[in-house]
Amino acid sequence: MIAKALRISREGMQVALCTVCGVSNAGLGGVPLIQVDEEFYCQRCLVKTKGIIRCCVCGMTAGSTNDALTSLPDGKYICSSCADKQRRFAAAKEAAAAAPLVIDLPIEPLSGGLKRAYDETVPPDEKVLFVLVASSGEAIVATDKRAVVLKAGFASGSPGRYKGRAFPYETIEGVEVRTGLVQGWIRIAAPGVRPASAAAGDAYLSDNCVTFLSEARGKFEQAAKALQELVERARW
Repeated sequence: MIAKALRISREGMQVALCTVCGVSNAGLGGVPLIQVDEEFYCQRCLVKTKGIIRCCVCGMTAGSTNDALTSLPDGKYICSSCADKQRRFAAAKEAAAAAPLVIDLPIEPLSGGLKRAYDETVPPDEKVLFVLVASSGEAIVATDKRAVVLKAGFASGSPGRYKGRAFPYETIEGVEVRTGLVQGWIRIAAPGVRPASAAAGDAYLSDNCVTFLSEARGKFEQAAKALQELVERARW
């Protein structure tokens, strides 16, 4: 193998020699070189020694762009553009995770069946972020670990019943809020729960929905936004 030679020309061009055959990328007869793991190759020598290399993220073939490629521990390669995007994304994610989560929603008091459902569903060691009483016999709770839908009375399917269903944030696929002229609802999409129809009665009886009067839409839209942010943080 020929020792790598690299310098920066006065025009700012990276001047190098192919590690295998020694061809240069400088001058009129210069050949485009591809940088792989700090070494430079002409296209022919790269294919001969390493085969056809593609970025495992964007799929671009080595030499089709000016990007350098770096090998990964699993034997795949990543181009410099994708590596830079991943670094910037990781930095942004770290900064967002470090930022405090501010939720300006109340912890409203519960009574009757909703209080009993809460006591049986929400562990005492979880930090409660908000509790919102919705339509009659319904409430939604957010802790630092889970979203919880509480139902009591007719909303639970029977006048004397109550129930609660918890959804760990890492299992939630999405949080949707809809509002109409009279009523709205928040729906938590997660594995194992059927989608609620647009009918208010269906949402009222669903384990993953709470309904509310449209006059309270601002509070519940804020709750849906907070839940979605908690879901995103759990995915990090």
